[in-house]
Amino acid sequence: MVPLEPRHVYAWFHVLRAIVMRHDADGVGTHSVSMPWRRLLAVVGMLICLSGVAPRHTSTARVIRTALTLAAEHSGSLSMDTSRYSFGNYVYLIFSPRNHYVYIGETSTPGREHQHVLALRSPSRQSQRVHCVMAMTDPSWVCYLPMSFPPHVDRRALELALIRKFDPLGSHLLNTSGRRHHRRSTKISFLHKSVTAYTSGLPLGPSPCLSSPASQPSTHFFRPYRNLSLSRCPPVAPCRIPCVVLFAGGFGGTIEGLLKSGCYDVLLAVDYDLHVVRSLRRHFPTIPVLRYRLGGEPSAFADTLSRYVPRSRWHQLMIQASPPCTMLSLNRDSSVRDSRAAMALTRWSVRICRFLTVRYFWIEQVPASYFHLRHPHLFAAVHNLSRYVPQNRQRAVFANFPYDHLLSPPSLLPLPASSYLPHLPDGSRLRNRYGYSVPIDSPSVTVVGKPIYVLRPDGSKRSITPDEAKVLQGFPYSHDWSSHTSVRLAIQWYGDAVPPPFATAMGWALARYHLCQPVTWGPSSFFDPIPRDLRPCRPSLYGSLPMGSCSHSLDHILLALADSSRGPAILWCRPGVVDTTIPSNLLLYHGYAFAFFGPVLRRTGLTHALHALRSGHVNFLLVLGLRCSSPVSAQVINLFRAIKSLTVSAKRKIPSSIRALRYWDFYKLYEALDSVDAPPTFVATVRRKLTVLCKRIYSVPPRPRFRMSLLAAFGVSRESVQQLCFALVQPLDIPDVIKQFVLRSMTVSFTRTPSVGDKVCNFRKYCDSWDPGFPWPCTCSYLAATFGILDSPDSYAPVPSNGRHVHSRFDRCHGDHASILNSNLRDVFHPPSQQVARSLTVALRTFLLDVRRFSCSIRRFPLHLFPSLVSAPAASVSIPDDFVPVAQLCQRLGFRFTSRCASLCTSISRGESSFDSPLVPAADVNAFVAATNGTAVVSYLDKNPGLGCVVCPFLFWHTLRDAFWTNPDYKRSPHNAVSLLAHHRSAYASGGWDCLGPFEPRSPPGHVPFIFGKDKSNLKNRPVLSAFRHCLKKVYHRAALALRVCLLTVVLNRSWDANVSTTFDAPRLISRDVNRAVDELILHDRISPFDVGIDAYAGDVSSMFDKLPCATVMRAVAWLLDQASSISSVYNLRSTTRRFVTINLRDPSGHRIGVSYQGEGIHTVSFAILTDICSHYCFDTFFLFCDVFFQLQLGVPQGGSLSDPLSKTFCIFCEHQWLSSLFDLQRFSCSGAICSSNMTPAGRSYFASACGFPLLADDDSPLAFVVLKRYADDCRAVVCYSKCSPSGAAVASAFIDAYRSDCYVRPCSLDDEERGGSFHFMQGYYTFSPYCTVAYVVKNALPLLSTSRRRLRALQHFTSYGQQPSRLRYATVMGKFTEIDAISSDVPQLLRAIFLQCVELALLGFPMSVIRRAMRTKHRRTGSTVWCDAIPVATAVMAACRSYFSAHHRQS
Repeated sequence: MVPLEPRHVYAWFHVLRAIVMRHDADGVGTHSVSMPWRRLLAVVGMLICLSGVAPRHTSTARVIRTALTLAAEHSGSLSMDTSRYSFGNYVYLIFSPRNHYVYIGETSTPGREHQHVLALRSPSRQSQRVHCVMAMTDPSWVCYLPMSFPPHVDRRALELALIRKFDPLGSHLLNTSGRRHHRRSTKISFLHKSVTAYTSGLPLGPSPCLSSPASQPSTHFFRPYRNLSLSRCPPVAPCRIPCVVLFAGGFGGTIEGLLKSGCYDVLLAVDYDLHVVRSLRRHFPTIPVLRYRLGGEPSAFADTLSRYVPRSRWHQLMIQASPPCTMLSLNRDSSVRDSRAAMALTRWSVRICRFLTVRYFWIEQVPASYFHLRHPHLFAAVHNLSRYVPQNRQRAVFANFPYDHLLSPPSLLPLPASSYLPHLPDGSRLRNRYGYSVPIDSPSVTVVGKPIYVLRPDGSKRSITPDEAKVLQGFPYSHDWSSHTSVRLAIQWYGDAVPPPFATAMGWALARYHLCQPVTWGPSSFFDPIPRDLRPCRPSLYGSLPMGSCSHSLDHILLALADSSRGPAILWCRPGVVDTTIPSNLLLYHGYAFAFFGPVLRRTGLTHALHALRSGHVNFLLVLGLRCSSPVSAQVINLFRAIKSLTVSAKRKIPSSIRALRYWDFYKLYEALDSVDAPPTFVATVRRKLTVLCKRIYSVPPRPRFRMSLLAAFGVSRESVQQLCFALVQPLDIPDVIKQFVLRSMTVSFTRTPSVGDKVCNFRKYCDSWDPGFPWPCTCSYLAATFGILDSPDSYAPVPSNGRHVHSRFDRCHGDHASILNSNLRDVFHPPSQQVARSLTVALRTFLLDVRRFSCSIRRFPLHLFPSLVSAPAASVSIPDDFVPVAQLCQRLGFRFTSRCASLCTSISRGESSFDSPLVPAADVNAFVAATNGTAVVSYLDKNPGLGCVVCPFLFWHTLRDAFWTNPDYKRSPHNAVSLLAHHRSAYASGGWDCLGPFEPRSPPGHVPFIFGKDKSNLKNRPVLSAFRHCLKKVYHRAALALRVCLLTVVLNRSWDANVSTTFDAPRLISRDVNRAVDELILHDRISPFDVGIDAYAGDVSSMFDKLPCATVMRAVAWLLDQASSISSVYNLRSTTRRFVTINLRDPSGHRIGVSYQGEGIHTVSFAILTDICSHYCFDTFFLFCDVFFQLQLGVPQGGSLSDPLSKTFCIFCEHQWLSSLFDLQRFSCSGAICSSNMTPAGRSYFASACGFPLLADDDSPLAFVVLKRYADDCRAVVCYSKCSPSGAAVASAFIDAYRSDCYVRPCSLDDEERGGSFHFMQGYYTFSPYCTVAYVVKNALPLLSTSRRRLRALQHFTSYGQQPSRLRYATVMGKFTEIDAISSDVPQLLRAIFLQCVELALLGFPMSVIRRAMRTKHRRTGSTVWCDAIPVATAVMAACRSYFSAHHRQS
C-alpha cells in the first residue's frame, strides 16, 4: 500500500477550496449550505499536515496529534456539526497548511466558526491577533477543526492545557491569553471564575480528571496573591543558610537556583555593571543589590559588606562567586591568553572568602581555571552540565567543602535539546559561531554570550532567540526579559549566567553536607520533580487522604478538609501543564505541614508547603491543624440561601436563629458578601434583606457611615479631628472592635472657606427677589460718592428712556473700601476664630448624635440611659474660650470631655490663630457688605472672576427684565411646579430613562436663572440657567457623558476634524497641521518658505447656546449616533449592540460603544433613549423666574449638563455639512489640500469664480492647504498658499469668506476677531511665518509693568487663607508652569513666558523658594535643563519686581 503523502491530498484540498471561494463570491460564504464544505476542507487540511514533512506541517501536526489524543482520552471526537444554533462542548483549532500558525480555542456552539469567518474578511486594529495574522495570507486556506467533548468535560481546562503545552511555539501560537510568559492571563482568570464549585467525594482515578466541579458555589475571598518567588523566604525551608552572591550577572542564575532549592536566605547580590544591577533589582525586588567594583582591597569590601550583613553572621555565611571567564575561554586564541590577569578575580574571590572567614563558599569558572588554581584545601572538579540543562556545558567548581559525591543530577542521561525546544522541526541542528554543530536530539552546544544558530533541514539558518536561550540555560519559561533589556543583552546575560538547575543542585549538596546526611539519600530517591514542559498535556489533579476526594483546584480540597475537621490529612498532586487553583485563596488557610526535604521529613509553614506542592518540589504533604480564616464557610453559605428565601416584611416574624445574631455578626456577614462567588442578583438580594433584618433588630444598618463636615481652617487637619473623635468615643462601654469600626467608618470632609467674593457678591439674591411691578430705586449718587466712580462711558450704562446708571468695575472705583476694590474676589480672608469653633461644634454634634444612637441601638438601650455607657469620670479641664461650646455640647449629649480632648482643642486653636495674612481683614469685608446692602448689586465678571463690578439696582432690574421677563426667546408656560414635575416624570417613565439614573422628585423641575456682567464691556451681560438642582440632573449628566463618548469616538476615527478637546491640545495640533501643510506645499510647488503665504482667521460663534436651532441640533445628534454606530461596526460584529453606549462612572477607560452586562457603576443606554433625552432637553427646558415658568423657544440653557456636548455636536455637524458641499470628503486628505479633483461640482464652480478661470475636474495639484480648529465657540482657520501661484491668494480668501458666511446654520454665525498672519487662541499667540510659532500670553505682564495693577485677577495671593495654603500655592505655580510648557513652542518663548509670569507672582507675594521648587520639579519631570538654567534669572526678576512694586506702592 502506498503511504499517504501531501501530493495525494492537495488535489482534494484545491477542489474544496474552489467550492468555498465560489460560495464567498456568491455571498453565501457563511450560509448553512457552505459550512459543511468548509468543515470538509479543514479535515483535508488536517490530513495534509499529518502526512507532510515540511517544517510548517510537522509543527502543526504536533498540535493536531496532541489534540486528537486528548479527545480520545476523554471520549471526544471530531465534530462535523456546522449548525449555527446548536450547543455543545467544543475545543477547536485554527490552522493553515501554508504556514506555521496555530490558534487554540473553546466554545459552546458551532456558530463560533461563522464569527471567525466574518472577522477574517475585514480585520482591523481591534481584531484578534489570529484574524490579523491569518488574513495576511489567503483566508481561503484557513481551516477550522472542532472536537466535541461530553458535557461533563471542562473544555476551558483542556484549552488551557493545550496552550500551555505548546507555549514554546512562541509567536507561531496565536493565542495571547493563557500563556506563561504573559504576566496576566484573561483565560486564567476566566478559568478561575468558572472552576469555582466546591468538590468533594470524587473517586480517585483518571476518570474525573476533566469533570466539571459540582454546582455548589465557591466560598472564598478573592484577595491579591503574594508572589512567593519575590519573597526572600524560599518555598520549603527546613534550615536557611545565609548567603551572598558575587558577580551575580544580569539575570541572577545563581540566585534563581539557590532560592528554588529552598535552603538559602540571599542577603546581598553584588555586581558592578549598571545595567546588570538594574536588571537584578527588577527580578529580585526584595533582595538588596549592591553596585560595587570587586577586586579591590578586601578590607574595603568588608566594610561595605558590614552595612548589609552584620559581622556576627559572617561565620554562618556562604558566598558564591562567578568571576568573568572570557580571558580563559577555550574559544579564545591561546596567543592572547594571560592566565595571571584572567585568574585575578578568581583568586581574589578565594582571598575575600578567607578574609571574611565565611563558613562555606564555592566558585564557578570555565574548565581552564582548573589547571591554574590548585590548592590542597580546595575541592575542585570539572563537571559536564548536560544532565542538568540540555547543553554540553563544561564548568569547573571550587569549594571549601566536599561536594562532588553529594551532587545529584535531576537526570541520569544527558538532556536532549528537542525536549525543551519542541517547536524546532526534526533534523534541525544547533551550531555555534565557530562552525561546530550538533543534532537537535542531543544536548545543545554551549550557550555563551554570543548567539548560536539553528540550522533547519531545508538549509535555512537563524540565530536563537532569548526565549530559546533561557530554556537551554534552565531558566523557566515565565522568566521575563523583554521589559528589561534588549535582545543582544538578553542573549549575553543568559549565556553568562550560572544555570539555575546546577545552582539548585549545588545548593542541595551544601545543604546535605551542612545537615550531615548520608550520601545515598538524594531527592531522586523519593521524588524527582517533573519539568513543567515535560509534563503530560492535562490539568494538574489534587487529592486528599483519607477523604478520597480529588479536584483540579487545590483550593477545593483544602476547603473540604477545613470543613470536615478530620485531623491530619495527606495531600497529593498529579502534575499537569496547567493549574486551576486560585493562588489568593490559599492564603486563607492556616496550619502547618510536614514535607520531605530529601529523605528527611521536616515541619514547615502551610503556605510554603502548598507552594512546594504546586511547583513540583514535593509530591505529597502531611497537613495538620488546617483551618480557614474566611468567615464564609459552608454553613454561612447555607445561611445566605436561607436569608434569600426569607420573606422580610414588617408583619413577618423574624426567625429566632437570625434574631440571636449579634450586631457584629451582621456586620461580618455583610462584609463576607463581597467575597461570595455568586450571581449579582443573589448577592444584591441577600445584602438588601440583611440590611432590613439588621434595621429591624438593632435599628441601624449593618454598615453605617459616620460623617463630619466642617470648615477648612488653617491648622485643622483630618488627623486632629479624628483623634478628637477617638478621645470622645474611647470611654464608651462598647466592644473595642465596635469602636474601631466606628472610627474606620467615619468620614471627615471640609467645606470651602468663604472667599471675599462669596461675602460681598449679592447678585443672586437680587435675581431671586425680582418683581415686575416694583423696580428697585436708583442709588447712583450714593454709589458715585461712596466708591469714587467717575462720570465716564466705562462706568455707566444706559437704560432706555431713563438715562444712564452706574455699572462700574472695581478697578475703576477710587473711593472708600479700597482694600476690597483692589483685592481679588477669589482670595480667602481670615475668618474669626469663633467661626472655626462654631463649625467644629456643628460637625461634632452630628457625629456624636449618630454615635449615641448607634451605641444604644447595638446594646438595645434606650437613649436616656446612654450616660451609663460612659465609663470615664468627669473632670475639670481648661480650654480656650472659643471652644467652650464644644465641651458644653459633649457634656449635654452625655459624652465625657477629657483632658485629652481639651489638649486637642487647644492645639487646634493655637494652630488656627497662628496664621498671619496681610490680606483684607474680615472687618473690612463686613463694612463693604454693610455699605452695599440694599444700595448696590455686586457681581463677578465673566472670564475675570477675581474682579467684581458695582451696578445700580435700577439698572439691574431693567437688565433682568430684558433678559428673562420680556425676552421673545422664552415663552410663558401654564405649568406650575406640580404639573411640570409630573410632565418630567411622565417623560422619564415612558422613555425608560431609569437606565441612566434616578428621578429626584424633591428637586425643582426647572432651572434657576441669574445674570452677571461681562469683562469685555459693561453693556453686555451673561445670562445663565443653572441646573445645579434639577429633578433630572443625574439623567442629564450621564446622558451628556454618553454623548461625549460618541463624540470622542467620531472625532478620533475621522481623518479630518476641527474639534480641539483640551486647551493643551491646541498648540500641538495647530503647529503639527500647519507645519505639515507648509512642508507639503514647499515640496509640491518647489518653492522656498519665503514664497509661502498665510491667511489666518479668528472668529467666534455668536450666541452659541442662546440661539442654537434645536431642530438642527437634533439632526446633528442623529448624524453623530449614526457615525458612531458605523465606526463601532468595525470591531463589534453584533449589529444588535452597535446602537448602545456604555459609560463607567468609576473607570473612565471603560467607556465604549456597545453593551456591558455587569459591573458596578456601569450604565448602558441605547441610542434611541439618548436621542429621546436630548430632544426633551432641547424642547422641554423650563426655568422659574418671578414665580412663572418659562419655556425655551430657541437654544439650550447655559449652565446645563447637556449644553456643552450638544453645542459641540452642532458645530461638528455644521462643519461636516459645509465641507461636504464644497469637497468630496472621501478624497479630502487629512493634510487639508484643496485640489480641483477633491471638490464637488458646486465647490469647483465657487472656487473657479474666485480664481477667475475654470478648474479641471481631474487636476490633483493643490491650490492651497487649509487647517481648521475650534475649541467650544472659538474658531480658527489657517490657509497656506503659494505666493507664486496666481490663484493661491484668491482661493485662500474665498475659502475663509465661505467659512465665515456659510458654515454655521443661522441664527448662529461667525463674528470676526482677527485676520492676517497671526491670531490669539486661548492662552497662546500664534504667528505664522510661514511655520507656526506659539508664544504664551501673560495677560497681566504689561499692566503690571506700567501701572502695577492687574488686568485679570485670576491667581490668589500667596497668603490667601486656607487649610494648607503653602501646598495650594505650590500647586498653583506648578499649574502655571505646566500650562506655559505645553503652549510655548520653543525655548526662547518658554523663557520669556516664565520671566513674565514671575512678575505677577512677585506682586502676589510668592516667595522664591516656591518658584525654585516648582522649577526643579519641572526639570525632573521633563528632563529639560531649561528650568534649572532659568532659576538665577527668575530670582533676579522676582527681586527687581518686588523692589519696583514696593516703590510704586509707597508713591501711591
